[in-house]
Amino acid sequence: MKKTLTVSEHTNLTLHYAQTSHPQTQDNWLKYGVIADHQVSAEQSLSTAIALAKHQLSKKE
Repeated sequence: MKKTLTVSEHTNLTLHYAQTSHPQTQDNWLKYGVIADHQVSAEQSLSTAIALAKHQLSKKE
C-alpha cells in the first residue's frame, strides 16, 4: 500500500506502508502489544540481549 502526498508544485512524496494481521482473525497486536520472550527490566535489556546473542553464536561453533 502507498500514499502520495504533494509537497510542492513540483514535488510529491510517496510513502509505502503495510499493516500485518492474522490471516484467520484479521486482528493484529496494536491494541495488545508484544510480550517479550525474555522479560527483564529496561536496565537489564541490553546485557540480556548480548548474553542471548553470544549463547546463540556459541552454539554454531
